[in-house]
Amino acid sequence: MSRPSEPEARLWLRHQEDETCFRASGRCLGPQNAPAYVKKLYAAGAIFVGVVLSGEEPAGLRVYLPVNAERRQEVFETANKVLQEGGYGVLRDEGQDIITVWF
Repeated sequence: MSRPSEPEARLWLRHQEDETCFRASGRCLGPQNAPAYVKKLYAAGAIFVGVVLSGEEPAGLRVYLPVNAERRQEVFETANKVLQEGGYGVLRDEGQDIITVWF
């Protein structure tokens, strides 16, 4: 894996003010829920979770996927849960190395 260009999500969140909010699928995933969501992605098997920034505002999470098929499935399920709850389509495993969950 090449070095990600995005700031690592857990570290980035630690340096933000209390009102930091990831709005995935119209739902606030923070501040208390944002670290929990990132933690779930890592627990599912994500190799790296980075914050995609638009200027200085978070616009999404870039999730670097494991090679192991079972772990990949767990990451997709975790990422897709928020999307499905918001009424959006799911991300599919097409052999890619990275997925992006846009807010």
